[in-house]
Amino acid sequence: MARRNRTFTTFSLSFLDIMSCGFGAVVLVFMIIDHSIKEDVLDSNQTSQIEVDLLKSRVKIENERSETLNSKTLELNSEITRLKESVEALQLDLSNLSRLDLEEARKAPTKNDLASLNQKIIKMEATLNALERKNRALQEESPLDFAGSGGRQRLSGCKLTGKHVAILMDISASMLEQTVADVYALQNEKELVQLRAPKWRSAVKSLQWILGSFSTATKYQTYVFNDHVKTLKRDTKDTWLEAKNQPELEAVASNIETIVPFGGTNLQEAVISLQKLDPSPDSIWIITDGLPNQKKSSNAYERVSVSNRYKYFQAAQKEFPDLASLNVVLLPFEGDVKASYLFWKLAVEKGGCFIAPERNWGTQDISENYAYAEDAEKESLNKSWAIPNDV
Repeated sequence: MARRNRTFTTFSLSFLDIMSCGFGAVVLVFMIIDHSIKEDVLDSNQTSQIEVDLLKSRVKIENERSETLNSKTLELNSEITRLKESVEALQLDLSNLSRLDLEEARKAPTKNDLASLNQKIIKMEATLNALERKNRALQEESPLDFAGSGGRQRLSGCKLTGKHVAILMDISASMLEQTVADVYALQNEKELVQLRAPKWRSAVKSLQWILGSFSTATKYQTYVFNDHVKTLKRDTKDTWLEAKNQPELEAVASNIETIVPFGGTNLQEAVISLQKLDPSPDSIWIITDGLPNQKKSSNAYERVSVSNRYKYFQAAQKEFPDLASLNVVLLPFEGDVKASYLFWKLAVEKGGCFIAPERNWGTQDISENYAYAEDAEKESLNKSWAIPNDV
């Protein structure tokens, strides 16, 4: 029997079955892919943009301040030149008068006229000296002088204003140094070593600069806070101190020198303490190193996440007086990357300023090398300082 020739077709039923299975597998693989990678990339890009915006803002502020300083310097130099020329002209006239012969002297000014001329010269020289001192102050001096890695620095962008000024000083353990390891090491050292830690000395000098910048008409109160809140001067809770009382002001500035940082950070309790002042403060300064790691009425030491620290910060933010300006001095701590942006944003919204100085700001340039013991009693250290688990 003759074999029947079969026609060969490319798209047979079997081929279509195979292709359908293949396309189905591709769709299934695509559906189970973890799309969280996109979210991570977006979060990373958002954080980078925040840091860029912060740097641009600080550059803009410094450029504006530099232009203002240059303008004032030019005006002062012009005034100094004019006064010098006037003084030289008056001195020349006086010299010519003294060389007049007797016949010309009869026509010369009287002794009273010469005395009056001398008085004018003295006054103009005094004005010239004052302008020169002011010019040197603009170019070289600063409200807070110190020797650091960058030489003489200037605290810029902040004006200490307000009739009632409240200061909140963070004295938690993390104020000792910038890294977790260094804080651990310092807590095993003697108190004298802890008091000399560069970061803590910068915080102390910042507070003393603020206190030293008050006018005699200013009323102030200074609080220190960690797990709890207290006034830097004893028995002055809920009351205003007067800057014109110089011995009392110096005592407050000296008291901070004896405090050793320890414990956690409860910013909300610190801000609530300001509500008891009467009248309410119209200017607030905060000296800290990062977001709070404890909530209101919390005495337990525990690890906290980034999201929890942000919630604690938001809770404290709601307690600030509405009409008070807010100024922040931030001494950054390792791992707390969101603190700079959040405190800067809050300061801008409250009509204040933001400063993030370097580690040895206001201190001698001393490079400390703390010995961190691996077998340190971490359990006891954790009890004195609640360490964020994200650091």
